[in-house]
Amino acid sequence: MSKTTTPSAGAHTHGDWTILFGPTDDNDEYEVYVGVEYPNHCPKHVARVYGHGGDYHNDPEMQANARLISAAPDLAAALESVVGEHDSQDGHVSLTAIDLARAALNRAYGKEGGEG
Repeated sequence: MSKTTTPSAGAHTHGDWTILFGPTDDNDEYEVYVGVEYPNHCPKHVARVYGHGGDYHNDPEMQANARLISAAPDLAAALESVVGEHDSQDGHVSLTAIDLARAALNRAYGKEGGEG
């Protein structure tokens, strides 16, 4: 089995990816973004989330997509941990790595702090 390589440090926008709301260009509705909020700066948008009708609060699919995108850095870190331990420890993975993976999945599926 081949070893996994990790991306370089600048591979993605660093910071806590979160769901952000911003006004649209042409009306008073709000758009949904996933991005990073920096103190004293404008947020850096990573992705724009679309849904049917554009009403985030009434569109479960749009909410799920935004959660999944915002959890991407956590999911990548968890996978790096699990795969790294697997590769370096003859297939064994620590409970710490499994807990990291479980927490990332819970965030992606909107179950933060809940059971997996």
